[in-house]
Amino acid sequence: MKKIITILFATLFISLTAFESNSYASEIDATSYSQKKEVIMANDFSNASNSQIITNLSFYKKQILNLTDEEFDRFMFNVVKDNQNNLDEVKTNLELVGVTLNIDNKGADVGIEPAAIKPSQMTLTAYSTKKSGDSFWRLNTSWTTNGVSEVYASTIDVVSIEWNANDGTYYDAAVPGSPVSKRDGSKSSSGVYLFNVEDDKLNFDSYATVYINKKTNNALSYGTKYIHTYSTVSTTVGGSASVNYEKGNITGGLSFDVSISTNQQKWSVWDDNVLYW
Repeated sequence: MKKIITILFATLFISLTAFESNSYASEIDATSYSQKKEVIMANDFSNASNSQIITNLSFYKKQILNLTDEEFDRFMFNVVKDNQNNLDEVKTNLELVGVTLNIDNKGADVGIEPAAIKPSQMTLTAYSTKKSGDSFWRLNTSWTTNGVSEVYASTIDVVSIEWNANDGTYYDAAVPGSPVSKRDGSKSSSGVYLFNVEDDKLNFDSYATVYINKKTNNALSYGTKYIHTYSTVSTTVGGSASVNYEKGNITGGLSFDVSISTNQQKWSVWDDNVLYW
């Protein structure tokens, strides 16, 4: 009996130690992220008034111009995430420093099925940006759940960036790193690029970007779909779900769906926009 109790306590100790280690690692990652110069810049820019930006215009322009593509994408993700309630003012301020932001703050259209994370708890945003001096546009998707994590994680989530390939041609794609990775760019010539999202992370708020070259003078329709899968039993499934491509209804290009198996469910959210370039 003592041996059994000892084993149980040892198992519990190992589990708690692993949890504490993961939590500590997450805290370190969060601290490291918040100390990135582009994240600090985004916070400073978001808190600055219009008059302050005008007064320090040359400073802001130089700082933004010197950002790498990866740093600029991260800068814009944080600016958009932190300013959902005053996007018109932010767009005006960004114009002053040579950045064009195209965004429609209408919120996401929700799908079905509640889980630990509900569709209404996710804010999915499609927006486009262009930095002064760049020949290409960026089509961006970002998602936030306000710190809610998926308890019953299933297969890895999939998010798309979709666009009308008749009006814009694919140039490149970028991700910030964990919890996002590139999944499939084989259909980029048809107007869709897929990314993996590891939703079992404590915080999986993030973004992805596709770089697009202008092909016609027509306005470019684009959008983003996020498909979340979860387990209906108290076990984590893991792995990647099978993806099926299908005709998109809004962008004129392709879209996608994922296949689920027994003890799995899914829901999707969607957001779209139009780029007048």
